[in-house]
Amino acid sequence: MHGSAENVIPIAESIEFLEAERDDPSPVPPQKVAFSVRDVATLLGLHRNTVYGQIKDGKIPVVYVGTKPLIPRRWIEDTFGLVPPTFTPVHRVPSR
Repeated sequence: MHGSAENVIPIAESIEFLEAERDDPSPVPPQKVAFSVRDVATLLGLHRNTVYGQIKDGKIPVVYVGTKPLIPRRWIEDTFGLVPPTFTPVHRVPSR
């Protein structure tokens, strides 16, 4: 078992979450809705093992694709106010 039971999202919920992320208009293009542990460690200036430890402790939400843990982009943006550097921010057009 990976991580604690509280922070592991069942596959059906994972699919719904990823679909909602894809369909949600956000300030960055939805090409990548989740990031690897290595990506998040680099973005936050942490060691990979630190990120794995935070996942295990339930402090970082994770979606598993097979055995690979992925951290939702939305969590990174909401928690740190960061836009992953691989994207160029776009401006939202107000809906009428």
